[in-house]
Amino acid sequence: MSVFYNSAHRSTSTKLSSLRSFFMWQASKCLQLLDGDLLAFEERTPSSVVVGRIRTEQLTSLASNTVLMMLASALNALVWMSVTFPTPKAGLGLAWGAIVLCLCGFVAFKRLNDDRSNFSAPSKRGLHLATCYAFAFGVIWGLLPIMFFGDAAPGERLIIVCLSSGMMFGGATALWTIPTALLAFLAPIFCGSLYTIDATEGPAFGALAALLVVYTLFLFGASLVRSVAMARRCVAMVDAENSVLKDELTKLPNRAIFRNELTRALARQDRNGGGFAVMCFDLDGFKKVNDTMGHAAGDQVLIEAARRLSQSTRSVDTLARFGGDEFALIATDIFSPSQAKVVADRIVRAFKEPFVVDGAAHKVTISVGVALAPTDGVDGSALLRNADSALYATKNSGRSGFTLFREQFRFVAERTTLEAELDRALAQRELDIVYQPFVHVESLRTTGFEALVRWRHPSRGVLEASDIIPLLERAGLIDAVGAHILKEAVAAAASWPERLRLAVPVSHLQLLKPGFAQTVKAILEDADFNPRRLELELSQSALIVESPEAIEQLRMLRDMGVKTALKDLDAGYGSLVGLVELPLNRLKIDKRFVRDLVNKSMCASIVRISSELARALNLEVTAEGVENSAQLAAIRGLGCMEAQGPAFGAPRGSADLEALYEFSRLATKSRRRRLERVA
Repeated sequence: MSVFYNSAHRSTSTKLSSLRSFFMWQASKCLQLLDGDLLAFEERTPSSVVVGRIRTEQLTSLASNTVLMMLASALNALVWMSVTFPTPKAGLGLAWGAIVLCLCGFVAFKRLNDDRSNFSAPSKRGLHLATCYAFAFGVIWGLLPIMFFGDAAPGERLIIVCLSSGMMFGGATALWTIPTALLAFLAPIFCGSLYTIDATEGPAFGALAALLVVYTLFLFGASLVRSVAMARRCVAMVDAENSVLKDELTKLPNRAIFRNELTRALARQDRNGGGFAVMCFDLDGFKKVNDTMGHAAGDQVLIEAARRLSQSTRSVDTLARFGGDEFALIATDIFSPSQAKVVADRIVRAFKEPFVVDGAAHKVTISVGVALAPTDGVDGSALLRNADSALYATKNSGRSGFTLFREQFRFVAERTTLEAELDRALAQRELDIVYQPFVHVESLRTTGFEALVRWRHPSRGVLEASDIIPLLERAGLIDAVGAHILKEAVAAAASWPERLRLAVPVSHLQLLKPGFAQTVKAILEDADFNPRRLELELSQSALIVESPEAIEQLRMLRDMGVKTALKDLDAGYGSLVGLVELPLNRLKIDKRFVRDLVNKSMCASIVRISSELARALNLEVTAEGVENSAQLAAIRGLGCMEAQGPAFGAPRGSADLEALYEFSRLATKSRRRRLERVA
């Protein structure tokens, strides 16, 4: 029996404890509700955005009703003042009415002079202030029955009941979005009315007291239900906005949110100083996965990329997806290039591990471009543009790394100005074409010329092709200007000896145009130029390999007889793929390797391996940037049969080329002997 009793006692104690916990939880939630948390009974905790939206709705609704409520309160006060005017309580009625009128005038005046733009970012102080005003009005109208109901005539009592009931209803209408303020308003009127009823003799007043309780509870309960429904509607609105403003696949903010955050970051910087970094990202190798394995696999890569980026950044930073495989980041509290490099390097290292999609590993790296505020731009558009320029430089230099805009480009604030000046340069023919010779290293005879564009800028002097081409690409002028350069160069080369070839650099963006091969064909036919004498120099081979359209254009050009050369073997894995995938005739060895050829054995090894690789693929080899006889002898010994560089003369205009048709005849006797002695 004792065991049974103890078990039953423990069960009862457990139930009582559970009930006690439940009621305490309910009580705490009710207190939160009265404190202004309209979502106290919801399962999820509202975000700061939701709380701000709810407060905005509360204060906006109150503001729209305030003047009307003050007018109604003032008219009611005037009614009672007129009722008491001929009675002995005229002085007391006037004093009470004056207080009401003054308070109504003060609140209405304050409301009319409030800046409603403050409601876009409301604080809790506004709700507390509304509660205080509501309580002050409640106390004044709660005093009305206490002061006048006891010895009033039946008609006056009816007026008091009507005025009190009307004010309770009007308060519920005006304050329904703020339950705390409504309670502060109703409670004094309810207490004053109940006190008066209790002090009044008569059986009917008991029923009146019950009716007052029901009426008050109904007003407060109905307003509470409406306010909670309003709060839930705000939650739904914020969720709907988030679904629109966030990327559906990765759940990251989209471009719109990113630009808003960028504007806020610039505003904070103006107020507080400091700095931040804007970074643009692009996934290397994503297109290959997307094209070969389908969009579902591509989506998996994007989700994993978003996860790695999120883990590599801080919660105070803003990470967004712009679309496709493009992402962007606002890294706060970045005051120096070294700090930006730490963040960028951490992100690049996060992509060293391969991506596993459907059980297969895929190499997907990331390229990063970095712009620092305010040194690289004082507005959001400039920062994004410059970060994108730095990203573009990263992709051109081999990908899977990062570039700081300020370190990569000589022109920071002036870059946009240069783009704007391109139209003037084209109109006034400030772009010139010069020609640099190719020379056979054994015979020292000229084998052809490379056409190079120069910009005779009126204030900056002569700008090289490496400065001009990126500007043309970003301005969308590379197609028109590239076709113009090709046409001018072909027209000039038509008068050269038949054995000399013409080399013209081509941007990968030109190859993406479906009609590029036809444009080249038309230019050659107009000048009656042999297609086999034309050689197009390609760079950014990794981008070309990833584009079936570009490869198709190159194959059409090959069928016409046009030759192609690859310039960027130093750009890494993408160039090795280009050697196999692209229809090539020549490999050009970068001048950076030739420059240190004599002093660094590693450079000599790279040149030798490149030459052997080219011969194995049946490609001719040209060494760029030869400056002296020592370099010439070195490349000759390493198997390069053609050279180009300052040792054979500076680039010249088409009118000055005739003497260079035979380089061996141009050289002075002493220079000729020196070169022959080396041979």
